[in-house]
Amino acid sequence: MKHLIRTLWAMMLIVKGMCLSAQTPEVGKPFPEVDTKTTHVAELIAPVKLKGRWSMIEFWYMGCSSCIKSLSLMDSVQRRFGDRMNVIMIGYNGHDRWGRGVENFFDQFRKVRGLALRSQFDSAIFKAWKIRSMPYIFIVDPEGVTRFITDTRDITLENMESLLQGKEVRIYQRGEAQRTFTVPPISKTVFHSALAQWDGEHQWVDDVHAVAFESKGSKEVTYRLSMVPLYALYNEAFAGSFGWSTNDSLYNTLYPKLVLEVKDKTRFEYSYRQGKGLYNYSFQSYGRTLNKAELMSILQNELENAFGFKASIQTREVSVLHLVKIRDNVSQLRTKGGEPRIPSHSSAAGFSLQNVSMKTFLDRAMYYVAENLPPYFDVSGIDYNVDVSLQGDLTNIETLKQQLRTIGLDLMIATRPMKAIVVEDK
Repeated sequence: MKHLIRTLWAMMLIVKGMCLSAQTPEVGKPFPEVDTKTTHVAELIAPVKLKGRWSMIEFWYMGCSSCIKSLSLMDSVQRRFGDRMNVIMIGYNGHDRWGRGVENFFDQFRKVRGLALRSQFDSAIFKAWKIRSMPYIFIVDPEGVTRFITDTRDITLENMESLLQGKEVRIYQRGEAQRTFTVPPISKTVFHSALAQWDGEHQWVDDVHAVAFESKGSKEVTYRLSMVPLYALYNEAFAGSFGWSTNDSLYNTLYPKLVLEVKDKTRFEYSYRQGKGLYNYSFQSYGRTLNKAELMSILQNELENAFGFKASIQTREVSVLHLVKIRDNVSQLRTKGGEPRIPSHSSAAGFSLQNVSMKTFLDRAMYYVAENLPPYFDVSGIDYNVDVSLQGDLTNIETLKQQLRTIGLDLMIATRPMKAIVVEDK
């Protein structure tokens, strides 16, 4: 009987997915109907409800820092254009760690940020429409036709004003709306290495580690980067990585920003929104296997030939952030024991941790602000596990520092010697 029940339940899920996914939104086609029996948001995004004015529908989830940042952006759009545009937010509320408790998180985050924005929640439609990379946005015109499938990179108040005024607006299109950056067929190529300016192709970043591993024994190597800034090409060439985060082994050893010792730094300026300062790189070879170091060396040579700079990894005194004690006695942080407790939901509106290391605490505290800051290091001297709670808008560095001060800690700008990719004039 249990086996029969499981089988029937699986069949119901398949049918449910088929009902939902019979038609997915496509650019240039009417926004599709969704079965009202299989998703909570069907009526909210029904084409008949969207017609008459522009609509922007964003799918988001708690585990995505860009999604959390987009909540304030969408709130601004709604406040500015709410009488002329539908702004519809749909949050993922599946039964995994990033779905459980999303409604409570959103209410808490709305309060700490003072948002007027509202959100509905669902999970079935995410699966049916295969929405995995977020924020995922559909922009639908007043006739009910899907005009853009995008993310937040071009969602600005200026662009939305132009859109509403009927002006031509350049907005990034996901997936098939862009050309794929290709290289010559391997059957006709003995050796190919080329660096070019980006010309609207879909973004693509091959992992040089994976390329080298997969090419072992095959004697065919294909390595491709598309729609990347110049700094990222140097990172790939000298570190073997587009960039690195706090969980990467490079984080504490290699400075995440280029050290530019050049007179003209304009080459390194870029804008994804304007499509400026972006490049493509392609490599193919046939006849011998190349390891990671060889692939990186080839890209290093291409960069030197193309831009005339010399680059290498050197030790430099660089700016960092130090977590320090500002009170001699912070014994109240020492854990009282018990099982380690780390909440699975987003920490953007605050969190409470029990019996965790200082690294775990600091990584959680810095999650939403670290991207645009120098690397951070714990120099507090606290060598025991802690129980700690921070509350408020932790997407704001000043709020975070204020909260840290309440428990006797602070983030201070400091310098320390670190290895860095140094780019110099010849």
